[in-house]
Amino acid sequence: MMDERQKVGNEYSSLTVLILLIYVLATFISGSVLTIPIRIGGFLLVLNWKMIDLVAPAAGLLAGIGTYEMISRRSLKPFREKLLHTIIPFVTTLALGIILRNFGVSAGWAVSLVLGGLLLYLVFMSECIVCDPTDPRMSFVRILLTALAYTTFLIIAVGVRVNISRLIIEIPIVLLGAFILSMRIFTLQESGGYVEIKAGAVALLLSEAAAALHYWPIKSLSYSIVLIFFFYILTSVILVLPRKSSFIAALKSQAWAVLPTLVLFVYFEIF
Repeated sequence: MMDERQKVGNEYSSLTVLILLIYVLATFISGSVLTIPIRIGGFLLVLNWKMIDLVAPAAGLLAGIGTYEMISRRSLKPFREKLLHTIIPFVTTLALGIILRNFGVSAGWAVSLVLGGLLLYLVFMSECIVCDPTDPRMSFVRILLTALAYTTFLIIAVGVRVNISRLIIEIPIVLLGAFILSMRIFTLQESGGYVEIKAGAVALLLSEAAAALHYWPIKSLSYSIVLIFFFYILTSVILVLPRKSSFIAALKSQAWAVLPTLVLFVYFEIF
């Protein structure tokens, strides 16, 4: 048993190191910006891509494939269920790329890389554990993965606000991130059927909120706090609704989140 756990640990450790190495190489290979103008009729959209913008989706895909392979060797679940295990690894890796985009080679870049590596390690480890229903760590890992899903969405929200000024690009990213992360949260919490429909509803409502917040003259962290608040409320209400007598009762059960959100919003706006 210990040999098997050590073998699995070596696998997700190696995958973490490989992804971090890719990001390090992407940072040192080129700091130049590739400008891609897209003209549709009278509409002009200029995309400015750094090397890491091209590498991050590929690294995310590598993380997803690596996780899928680790799960496949240890689980007989159907393809669709095994594919769900790749969601958080893919989005977390992509989110790390979004963060690293904002740093040159500096102390901040090094700290982000180390913390991102730790986060990826936890994600890979948790996904390997959660595929085994007999593992005594199952309950803890479900909570951890759910927390990581919310954390990853917060990272995406910050990255979108900092790096993207066009609403036409921002909304698809928020929509996709909200959809796949909420779908993973629902499957982790065993919310019943119609997972895709529930996740689609969360993503659509959240993209509407993002569109409204886009033009608010607020700081990036304030924007992200409000967006993650809506994301948490929407997913939580859907999760607790079957155990409550009404939608209003489900909404009231999450009212505690309003005060800390308001405090954080005011703090980030002032300081």
